[in-house]
Amino acid sequence: MTKNHKKSKWKRVDNTFDLQLVNTQYVKQKVLLDMLENVERPNPEYNKPFNKDASNYFKHWLKNTTEPLPEAFYCLLSNWFLTRCSASKSSRAGYARQLWEVLFCATPKKRLTDWRVSGKKVIPDRFKQWWQKQVKCQDDC
Repeated sequence: MTKNHKKSKWKRVDNTFDLQLVNTQYVKQKVLLDMLENVERPNPEYNKPFNKDASNYFKHWLKNTTEPLPEAFYCLLSNWFLTRCSASKSSRAGYARQLWEVLFCATPKKRLTDWRVSGKKVIPDRFKQWWQKQVKCQDDC
């Protein structure tokens, strides 16, 4: 990693789906908290609230960026803009995508989870497809 590398660079933690931020020195806590607040804000277009557990996971991580970011957070965040229902057209989905794009340089083509099983657990094959793109783009920065 070059000294001027300002894109978030991630690695997997012990073959789990939790992710460890490698370059924590570039975290802008205030910016990320403001972005999370936009995601959390009540949404008149789609009445379902953002998951409180996901918010808590992210806030905890922001206070301790040397700890892994739980898969549940980024899965629940990405579900908003990768789902096929009307939620993906809401302003919350737009804010969730913006936060995602600040955290990661690649976006999955499909939802990382299966809503019939869990919105918090990745489907390994979908993660693998996204993760390959993520590793490549963060290495190209």
